[in-house]
Amino acid sequence: MTQVPANQTLADQLAKIEQMVGKPRVLSSESEDGYRAVLTGVVESLKPRSAIALLQAKNLADEIWEAERYKRHQIMAIERQERTNRRLDAERARIAADRKARKEEHGEFVEIIKEGSAYSKAIVNSVIEDVVAEVDGILTQVPDELAYARAMEDTIDYVHKLDELKDASTRRKNDILNSYRDFEPTRQDVVDGEFNEIGSAETIVIAGVPWQPPAK
Repeated sequence: MTQVPANQTLADQLAKIEQMVGKPRVLSSESEDGYRAVLTGVVESLKPRSAIALLQAKNLADEIWEAERYKRHQIMAIERQERTNRRLDAERARIAADRKARKEEHGEFVEIIKEGSAYSKAIVNSVIEDVVAEVDGILTQVPDELAYARAMEDTIDYVHKLDELKDASTRRKNDILNSYRDFEPTRQDVVDGEFNEIGSAETIVIAGVPWQPPAK
C-alpha cells in the first residue's frame, strides 16, 4: 500500500488528491471553494496515511457534498413550484378577465365593441385595468404556508426521489466510514467517531440516524 509521507502537509495531501482524480466536480452553480472546505475538513479529521485512505477521504467528502446538494434541491423544487403556481394563477386570472371583457353585464357577447362605441371601450378598459392589477398582485404576493404546502404537494414525488438519492448517499458514506479501518487500522480513534472538524454527529447523521462503527 502506497504510504503518504509522514511529513506531508495538509496542502500536500489536497494537491495529491487533485493530482490523482482531478479538480473538484461540482455544478456550475456550486462553489469549488465550498467543496474544498468540506474536503479539507474531512482530510484534517481522518488524517489519512496512505494513498487509498486519502482517496477514501475524498470519496467521503463527495458523499457529504452530494447529500447536501439533494437537501438544497428539495427546497429549490418547492420554491420553483410555488412560483410556477403563481404564474398559472395569474394566467387563469387573465383568461377569465379576457372572457369577461367580451360580455355585457348580463352575460351576452358585446357585439357593439366591433363598432368602437365609447361605452364598449369603457367596459373593456375597465376590465383590462382590473385584470392588470389582479395579475400583478398574484405575481408579487409573498407566499405563505398554504402556498408552500400546495407547492410541496405538487412536487412530492420529486422531493421523495431526492430523499431516496440522499439515503443512497448516506449508505455510501457509512460504507466508506466502516471500511476506513481496513485502510487505516492505526486510526481506530478517528473511525470510532472523532470527526470534530467536519461536524461530528451533525455531519455524520444521515436520514436521522447517527453513524455507528461496526461491532468489534
